[in-house]
Amino acid sequence: MSARWLWPNAWSITSRRSWPPTCAPLCLTDGFRAYLTALLTHYGQWVQPVRRQATGPAPKPRWIPLPGLRYAQVVKTVRRRRLVRVSHRVVFGTLEAVNAVLAPLGCQINTAFIERLNLSMRQHVAAVGRRVATLCKGEDGLRHQLSLFQTYYNFCLPHASVCQPLPQPLPTNGTGSAKQWRPCTPAMAAGLTDHVWSLREVLLYRVPPWPQPVGVGTSRGVGSSTGREPAQTAGVRTVGVEGVTRDQRATGMP
Repeated sequence: MSARWLWPNAWSITSRRSWPPTCAPLCLTDGFRAYLTALLTHYGQWVQPVRRQATGPAPKPRWIPLPGLRYAQVVKTVRRRRLVRVSHRVVFGTLEAVNAVLAPLGCQINTAFIERLNLSMRQHVAAVGRRVATLCKGEDGLRHQLSLFQTYYNFCLPHASVCQPLPQPLPTNGTGSAKQWRPCTPAMAAGLTDHVWSLREVLLYRVPPWPQPVGVGTSRGVGSSTGREPAQTAGVRTVGVEGVTRDQRATGMP
């Protein structure tokens, strides 16, 4: 998997554009270099170095990680197909800052979280599965699949790690035990919504328009203020407001 797909820039409220500028999570991965490239690309900023001399060219801006980014790796050394050593390496931040986040959870530097995310992605996105016949043939198609997975993962899929206890157990139909936990998604835990979304609700959700390519939406159709119809492209049958194609109106065919 290439570095550009590890952290997709989804057009959703779960993207970094809706977070505070200084928000950067703790990331734990193995020694794969693509993780470092993806994290530095997504959680970085331009900084202008201070000029140290009066003469000469000015220093060029540098792309550096955010001050709050904490990133550690689990490096495994293999010799003759045998694991001989496992070491921890802090890439961004300090070891004390990383342990301060993991200590309350009773965890240490590991790859369980990122491997769980990778497996969930492979199970839900057919284009990145292993040994499948549904590989995506274009960059845009893969980005759309990953964006849909990101929204489904955060808004539609309840997670056991963030479920909330109910004030009173609720009886269930039949002889089953009472329901004691309320399903909760990551978006609910973050305060972005108050219920578990359905996939239909996600697909029908109206989002603000984004910048369109040049030439899209510039022509005006029937019923516009100018009263003129857009130019017809060769080989394309367009439907008017009455539900009759121009080809039918021109030839008199039913």
